[in-house]
Amino acid sequence: GERALALAKQQGLQSVSVQNWTLASRMGWYARPLPVHVLEDRFDQWSTIWQPTFGDTVEARIKAEPWLTTVKDLRLGLFAHDKITLSGPPRRVSFKAVSAPLATGLRRRKRTRSWQGVTLKQMAQDIADRAGLALDWSGDAGLAYKRREQKGKSDLVFLEEACKDAGRDWKVTEKAIVIFDERDREKSASIGTIDLASSQVLGWHIDADDSARYGSCRITFSNPRKKKRTEHTYVDPTNPDGQTLDLRLPVDDKAHAEVVARGRLRDANRFANLADLTVMGDPGLVAGVVFNLKNAGG
Repeated sequence: GERALALAKQQGLQSVSVQNWTLASRMGWYARPLPVHVLEDRFDQWSTIWQPTFGDTVEARIKAEPWLTTVKDLRLGLFAHDKITLSGPPRRVSFKAVSAPLATGLRRRKRTRSWQGVTLKQMAQDIADRAGLALDWSGDAGLAYKRREQKGKSDLVFLEEACKDAGRDWKVTEKAIVIFDERDREKSASIGTIDLASSQVLGWHIDADDSARYGSCRITFSNPRKKKRTEHTYVDPTNPDGQTLDLRLPVDDKAHAEVVARGRLRDANRFANLADLTVMGDPGLVAGVVFNLKNAGG
């Protein structure tokens, strides 16, 4: 970003026209690309002096007009350059950037290793240290695993599975791995109210699918080496008569199976109630905030 700004001044350009760009604000995810499509390429600068190289970074911001929102300037974060595409006519450049640093091997390098007697927090700290990232952890450290194996998987794929088992969400942002419990975020204070009958809302759709909702999760695991079978069922007290989610996953014991069953059940049910709103652009409405809905019916 800074290099592009300096080169723009050298070329006497007042601005660079961005035709469109896309950002998905996700509370928990790590490497969805941020696509940017730039229409202004009059001097071929994007195929020569401005062409991004491996390791380059992009800082993204949203600036809104004062009448639109109380949030005037929202910093979206730092992204690593991933891909650039040139096309025409007219001359156009498209590039994509991701929040997970590419140079660390965090996303693509497959590893095999094992942990013994460690918590999810300790495993996440090891992965963050290896990638040169900070660990932003909230909540308790979680259950200590007797043994956890990473077999031929990238650090991010392994960490995603471990977080899902523990019922936690995570993402990579701002040179840090962030791990949190979504239930804690749901208890946060509301930032305001969205009235579905107001002109702010351009369209909305609310879906409650009881057929896709599970009431319990049963975890079974047979260890042939120890000739031991572990089975445990966690029942959601708010939906005890719902269908059962059956999973075969490696667990140490019933205490571990309880944690995994709770985490997997929550993950399976997280989209049973879904609201889709199209509203006037507001940088304050980002993933992770809580707001009230008005005129949504019962």
